[in-house]
Amino acid sequence: MVLPSFTAGRKRNSRYKVSDRTLSPFSIRFASILFIFLGSLGLIWVEMLTKGYLAIGGVPSPIILSFLQNDSARIAYFDGDEEKLHAQIQSMNLAEKLKPYYRPQFAEEAKLNLHTHQILYDRTGYVGKAYQVSKQGVLTLKKKTKASQNKK
Repeated sequence: MVLPSFTAGRKRNSRYKVSDRTLSPFSIRFASILFIFLGSLGLIWVEMLTKGYLAIGGVPSPIILSFLQNDSARIAYFDGDEEKLHAQIQSMNLAEKLKPYYRPQFAEEAKLNLHTHQILYDRTGYVGKAYQVSKQGVLTLKKKTKASQNKK
């Protein structure tokens, strides 16, 4: 076994040559410009995420962030516990939080409600009280029966 020999200064016993060359002004400028450019891109992404300009799967990012900050909702979603998840969706009132994002696209409130509930169903399996699911996975309004109309 050969013991390494240590030397003073910047020299070392290695098969790789150590360069004594300093950084050029061009490479320092290039690295600075690259750092500023990538930093500004990062700030743009943070702005888009926090202000709601970005939607993931049809859900605006602030709603996703508020959902992920709720511990019980996050745990229920990732554990696949549909009952707890649906209870959290109702308690957080997510369908109402989605409406302002989609309101400019729909003139009728009924179509807006259907669209927001369809998004929630597609992402989480949540079905609102007034809706039923077809075989194709499309939400439709429940048909009122005569018995339910007589109660009113």
